[in-house]
Amino acid sequence: MVSPSRVVALLAHHLGIDSDLSSASREEHKLANTFAYLLKEAALDALFFDENDDMMPLEEQDYEDIDPEWSENDLDLVNDLPPADGKRFLFSNGAATLESVRYSLHDVDLQVMAMEINRNRNYLANFDASQSWVTRFKQKSRFGSRRTTKFVSKKAHVDDARIKKEAEDFVSGIKREMATRPLNTFCNADQSGFLKELHSKRSLAPIGQKTVIRTVQSVASLQHSYTVMPLVYADGSMGDFLFVVLQEPKGQFPKTKQIFNAQNLVVTAGTSHIMTKEHMKQWVSKCIFTPSTPSNELVILLDSRTSFRDKAAIDSSLPPGMTLHTRQIPAGTTGICQPLDVFFFRPFKGLFHVC
Repeated sequence: MVSPSRVVALLAHHLGIDSDLSSASREEHKLANTFAYLLKEAALDALFFDENDDMMPLEEQDYEDIDPEWSENDLDLVNDLPPADGKRFLFSNGAATLESVRYSLHDVDLQVMAMEINRNRNYLANFDASQSWVTRFKQKSRFGSRRTTKFVSKKAHVDDARIKKEAEDFVSGIKREMATRPLNTFCNADQSGFLKELHSKRSLAPIGQKTVIRTVQSVASLQHSYTVMPLVYADGSMGDFLFVVLQEPKGQFPKTKQIFNAQNLVVTAGTSHIMTKEHMKQWVSKCIFTPSTPSNELVILLDSRTSFRDKAAIDSSLPPGMTLHTRQIPAGTTGICQPLDVFFFRPFKGLFHVC
């Protein structure tokens, strides 16, 4: 059992004590609160120690013995010059510099870079960029191996500044237009795929257990989706109907089975769960203008899918006397400026996990 007071005493022994608590900064208070929380968790035996080789501290006596060629005149992998402040092996802008590196980077890449720089600059004799050197470099640079959370194409990365500019211009234009019309005449619609059976990818299990198995109704349902298409208004209200596309082998519901029907759903079928132009026409005719629609003239924000750009097909599907002005969200910017993508779908899918 961990004794928090004993740990604090050990820290005081190693670091000393400053009794002037009134001069503690906000960051120092936050750091102290974090340590206090960890110690309390450890006292309750609720703290799991995950020993990662990359993060294990090196004893001071090992620091020099592992790499005898270590010197103050070391390498800067970004600027190719020794850091002016005396800090060893630091990336120039820390996290900002690493954020700009959009290709996979591993320990062996650091070793190759370090050896090439050392060879070109003749910094150190017999320098071999050992694994212990890589470990120290990562510790002092404050970065380590992380799971990639998003993949983007090279074209999207190169066009990042242009995409952001197009998103800002689009939002500015819509805001100017919204100043001339009521908010409940502006709406946004987009489709999103939902797995037929949703389950959390995490579950409580004994610590150290390598394989965690959970039962589901159908394994296939974890890999097949259906599409939903909601409609939201700028005043915060939602459209009367949720459009749903289900995948059926022949593109139509079996005549021998009764399909569940709800007053706020418009459900159709297709050979795929992806919406086609015919599905889009059906959605336009049934889900946009309803008895509770606040106006017979709406402005709708749509992404750049081919069917949404077909203004003639959209107009031909509208109920008589209704007008729909489409505003195309620039390609590649929906994750930045489309309301449904920015604020709606994440909590919406979260409700399905809870239910």
